[in-house]
Amino acid sequence: MGQRTSIEWTEVTWNPTTGCTKVSAGCDNCYAEALSRRLLRRIYRRRLPVADTTANRADPFAVRVWPERLDQPRKWSGRRLVFVNSMSDLFHADVPPQFQRAVFRVMLEVDRHTYQVLTMGGSGASFRDGAGRQTVRTATRGRSPHDYRSDWPPPRYPMLRARRVGPARCRLVPRQQTT
Repeated sequence: MGQRTSIEWTEVTWNPTTGCTKVSAGCDNCYAEALSRRLLRRIYRRRLPVADTTANRADPFAVRVWPERLDQPRKWSGRRLVFVNSMSDLFHADVPPQFQRAVFRVMLEVDRHTYQVLTMGGSGASFRDGAGRQTVRTATRGRSPHDYRSDWPPPRYPMLRARRVGPARCRLVPRQQTT
């Protein structure tokens, strides 16, 4: 469903996964959670969550995967600046590794677009094809600080240095309003 967006630093969003877990006070005003609870509740709850529990079935922001969305970038003509998973964290612990690899395979195969991938941490964050062979050259990676009151400005970006698990053309730290 590659949505046009009003996010000023990208052109479209691509959400092959949705949902997340609050990890800090920085998540208190998460726009993705607010949207999933207000506007997308019925759509999201029709899909079983990855961790299938009664509580997660009732929670529209529990992590869900959407395999039918994997081919969306193939259908877009021209070049696009694509925010991958604006409604979740691709490196969330509940996202199956094989699904992460499928997302990265699409980014490798459809390399006319530039992909922006942000994570709240995710120790497994790697920009390789899953087998560790090929790097996604058209990906920009970034880490969202958990709490801007304590994480911003990040002192010499220590977490970004730690996050350099795999090469990326460029790295970014987004600054979002959290209060």
